Amino acid sequence: MPTTTSDQPDVRVQAVLDAGGVQHRVVRHGDLAGPVHSALDVARLLPFDQDRITKTLLLTDRQGRLGSALVVIPVLWKVRFPAVAELQGWRRATLAPIEEVARQLGQPVFGVSPLGNPGLPVVLDSSLAGGTPVLVGSGVRGVEIEIGPSALAEATGATWGWVASP
Repeated sequence: MPTTTSDQPDVRVQAVLDAGGVQHRVVRHGDLAGPVHSALDVARLLPFDQDRITKTLLLTDRQGRLGSALVVIPVLWKVRFPAVAELQGWRRATLAPIEEVARQLGQPVFGVSPLGNPGLPVVLDSSLAGGTPVLVGSGVRGVEIEIGPSALAEATGATWGWVASP
């Protein structure tokens, strides 16, 4: 597991941001003017467009032989598994089990970051493109990273695709 405090991003995430000189802002749930129980609370307290708050999912091919990918989509949207499978060259895609998230990423399920996971392909939903910043996980629960979509794509080597639907 990463060695980091609960109010700072995962050290691997911070290292990617620092090494690339990536413009970003750290958002700590504890610094907001009210309790945070969901993404809607974050949207209301910042304020921030809820469709710009993301979740990062670890997906694998159905048989688990062809690899994994991190998929970043708006938090209230649903992943389109066939679209991810097509982009990755898989027959089928599925969510990785929680144990696999912990084993492969060393991050909590509700704090997964697309940053700091070298070797894993990252797919960003095309709805997130544009100049308006997005919030992504920091590798630590309760801490988010506000970052421009193009900066996120560059820092992760991501590809874009229509992989989610409202």
